[in-house]
Amino acid sequence: MLTFNSPNLKAYLNSIRKLYLKDFMRCVIFFHTQNREIKLKMLIFEEINTKMKNIILLTLACISLSSYAQTGYYQEPLSGTGNPGGLNADLEFPVGGGISAGWATLLAGPQSGTWTASQTIPFTFKFNDAVVTSYTVHTNGVLTFGGSAATIAAANKELPDAGIPDKSVCLWGLRASNTGDNVISKTFGTAPNRQHWIQFNSASEANLSGGASSGWCYMSIVLEETTNKIYIVDQRTNINNTSKISAGIQIDGSTALKVNGSHPFAAVNNNSSDALDNRYFAFVPGAGPSNEARLVSMDNAKFALIADAPFDITYTVGNNGSAAITELKVSYTIDGGTAVTDEITGLNIASGKTATVKNTTKWTPASIAKYDIVATIDEVNGAVDSNLSDNVGTTVTSIVDALVQRNVLHEVFTSSTCGPCKPGNENLNSIIVGKDNHTSVKYQMSWPNSSKGNGDPYYYAELATRRTYYSVNSIPQMQVDGIAWEGNAGTYTAGAFKEQTEVPSFMEITGSAKNEWKGKISCDITIDPKADYTSANMKVYAMIIEKETYWNLKTNGETKFENVVKKIMPGPGGDDLAAMTKDNPVNKSYSFTFTGYYRLPYDATTPINLNTEQTVENFDNLAVVVFVQDNATKEVFQSAMFDVASTGTKDISNKMNVYPNPAANQMLVNVKSLSNANSSVELINMMGQVVASGNTPNGQYTFDVSTISNGIYTVKMLGDSKQAIQKIVVKH
Repeated sequence: MLTFNSPNLKAYLNSIRKLYLKDFMRCVIFFHTQNREIKLKMLIFEEINTKMKNIILLTLACISLSSYAQTGYYQEPLSGTGNPGGLNADLEFPVGGGISAGWATLLAGPQSGTWTASQTIPFTFKFNDAVVTSYTVHTNGVLTFGGSAATIAAANKELPDAGIPDKSVCLWGLRASNTGDNVISKTFGTAPNRQHWIQFNSASEANLSGGASSGWCYMSIVLEETTNKIYIVDQRTNINNTSKISAGIQIDGSTALKVNGSHPFAAVNNNSSDALDNRYFAFVPGAGPSNEARLVSMDNAKFALIADAPFDITYTVGNNGSAAITELKVSYTIDGGTAVTDEITGLNIASGKTATVKNTTKWTPASIAKYDIVATIDEVNGAVDSNLSDNVGTTVTSIVDALVQRNVLHEVFTSSTCGPCKPGNENLNSIIVGKDNHTSVKYQMSWPNSSKGNGDPYYYAELATRRTYYSVNSIPQMQVDGIAWEGNAGTYTAGAFKEQTEVPSFMEITGSAKNEWKGKISCDITIDPKADYTSANMKVYAMIIEKETYWNLKTNGETKFENVVKKIMPGPGGDDLAAMTKDNPVNKSYSFTFTGYYRLPYDATTPINLNTEQTVENFDNLAVVVFVQDNATKEVFQSAMFDVASTGTKDISNKMNVYPNPAANQMLVNVKSLSNANSSVELINMMGQVVASGNTPNGQYTFDVSTISNGIYTVKMLGDSKQAIQKIVVKH
């Protein structure tokens, strides 16, 4: 082997003058890789002629370029979840509608065919290995580092496209053509690990018919300091059509990389305002690695029975390299103890795919306790992983001696004026019908507007508190067990429901509810913890729901509304629940009396005041849903539902006959079940005012409505601890 101290070096250099250029290059590469480039250059200048000097210098330049340049990109085969690096924790809200501070508006819709002013990148950044200092953004979803003179077509095409400027990042197909469509930016993190985000905020899309009514989406382009990575992030979507976006980076008119190598890209993330369900795609400078694994998630259960020990240490591994993963060296620690290392062979994880991996050495916990588990991928295919930053996963597992079946809580924000709410509610019903282990409540909202009013008539002030609690700014929206799942109920799946039912609870809620005299609803409950609950932020909520309503019909096509919340006990903020110790039950009692008469508002602009009126259609159709929630984390620990047993006033509305309806002059009211009782009867307008009343000993009464204004009224007859209510129409 030749070295720089070899006496044969000069003779060797003379000999290589006779070699072909490619062979000569190989020789230079050999010396270069010995980290002696400077000495080699000196020998070359001393020993070879000018022509060869030039050849060698050219060769060294090529070697230097290939060794250090980052020309070109590759897309990481495996897409990520959440936001890249976790630096951006801001909720995804519209400008002026709850967005976090610090975002700058670069462009506000409605705009068409417009570029933003030039924006300075707040750190050193390279695109295709060339430093770029600024960018501009087009209303049609294109960010470019190459100048903004080009006219971007409104209808997007496949990349590369000659109409897109060189050095561009594309979400081509998005647009800022409606009021509320914005392009915004913000920088997160600290040097030298910052990210600059450019977000299409509540954007429209060119391929969607119906304009703004077809929906909107949130997507971002992210520039990362030091790594020079470019991310495309799918954040939040609420659309009624198939999304079709040209997503990727275009180096020039003939070279582009498309997200997942295909066209078009569909923004499919659901309507959740946090980053938990986001997905991102990374474009990385240079050539892709062969061996790179990512520890995607730790999959051990949060709780486990000690009787089931020993336990597998289980996690999901993704392949971000080009070579299939056939073997892994992995290790885990428990509470920072000695690492347990295993060689796992016989794998076959293709590029861009994931697989469940288990350590061959199982874990036996010492006792009932909470344990910190850390897993690490040490080697891939017998070599060190080329990117160790994503090779570690952590989780906490509590070992217990008892589990309780979970009742999954669905909190649905909806309205009879919301078109997409109907299929969302229908989808939820199709999933839970005939199944146990679930509870549901519906919060009827004060929007959207429609031709028949603004929002649902059964909206009232308390419901706004729950809307604010979850930062809900659009419907349909559903929260499952607080934060376990959130989004449009129309995207909920049977698999997601089943998965949540299998998450154990450590709390039992038992109890009963009853309807006492004159609309007093009360419940007595017992909360029995099967583990210690140490949180200082726990709340108990007891919600009176009407299992079926019909009279709040509006414009979305629904004729029956289920599990409509009528009152939150003891109030919208819930009841404080102190820390609980295992097997020490806590008893709670709540009650509320519905006062005044039923009133059906025209819409949500004149909501009822529960201190003086109510919207219960049938007191025999009530239930109480109880749940315990941590106000800090919003996690729901357990829920239960208790049908209201009638011990006082019995609703017999189904036995009331009113004729004619609509009525112009006289209207006969007949309730045969009250034929032997002294009964009061009232005619009530939509403002809750009694416009006519009387008494009858036989369950029949005739109203003269000839002088009463046209409109919708309520007839209410009460006697012998029974009541009957029916909506009627006066029309002259």
